[in-house]
Amino acid sequence: MAALTKAREGREMTEIGFLTDLGAVAFTDGVRVVRDTKLLGRCMTYARGLDALIVGHPQDPSLSHGAAATSGKFASLYGIPAVSPMAEVMGLDRDLALVAMTRGRYHADQITVAASLPALARARDAGLDVTAGISIHHLTLNEFDVGDYRTFFRFTPPLRSEDDRLSMVDAVAQGLIDTIASFHTPQDEESKRLPFEAAAPGAVGLQTLLPAALRLYHQGGLTLPQLFRAMALNPARRLDLSAGRLSDGAPADLVLFDPDAPFVLDRFALLSKSKNTPFDGARMQGRVLGTWVAGTPVFGDHA
Repeated sequence: MAALTKAREGREMTEIGFLTDLGAVAFTDGVRVVRDTKLLGRCMTYARGLDALIVGHPQDPSLSHGAAATSGKFASLYGIPAVSPMAEVMGLDRDLALVAMTRGRYHADQITVAASLPALARARDAGLDVTAGISIHHLTLNEFDVGDYRTFFRFTPPLRSEDDRLSMVDAVAQGLIDTIASFHTPQDEESKRLPFEAAAPGAVGLQTLLPAALRLYHQGGLTLPQLFRAMALNPARRLDLSAGRLSDGAPADLVLFDPDAPFVLDRFALLSKSKNTPFDGARMQGRVLGTWVAGTPVFGDHA
């Protein structure tokens, strides 16, 4: 993906046409929300002419600035700066209104609260080219996991209520939320060894994506086909890639895994140079035995 605005500063549109020619599959400023609604509308209009996908981060930046938890009793008791779930709803409503105006292609990177789902459903019913995703952390963790101010559980947006988490699992099962992503965000130790609200948000997610997702399978929330539709097929389709499926002519990108193999995750055993995972010490199921990229073994006994 390429930046939507230059230096992701939300002031000037990037050269979307040239970047598309160079292979960009989508355009986004990541978690830096474009505050200028007029500019974002122009970006969507221009991208529509090129059939380019824009990925947005649905948050009202003024409400969510400085927040490290979802507002409620738990955040109040712990004294953590918090944001209302309505910040996501308001951000999504704005983006969807611009999609309706421009008829562009749009993907919401993370939908995490139940209150956002009606607007998403209405946009689909209106025929808008809109999809939505969620991080594996928001599907498997909730606001109480923060515990004793554990900064490995500091995310953007913050972890939500258990009711919201369950609603998101159901939305994935129903197909209203299309994609599940790792939201792999490496951070150094120093940026996490800070007061909770000052710590850098995010966690590594590449190596924990599969076993974390299999929690949902073992709990009965999602079937394996539903998981891999959201983790492989739908992302590939949305980005117009030939990957993410088993079919003639598709890349042989394969994962061999045992869904029932138990283990206790040790963050220091992760292959990532960063070790900031919320699953450190967690009992998990699902061990990868081998991976192939374009038919070439790259991990496991066959590599």
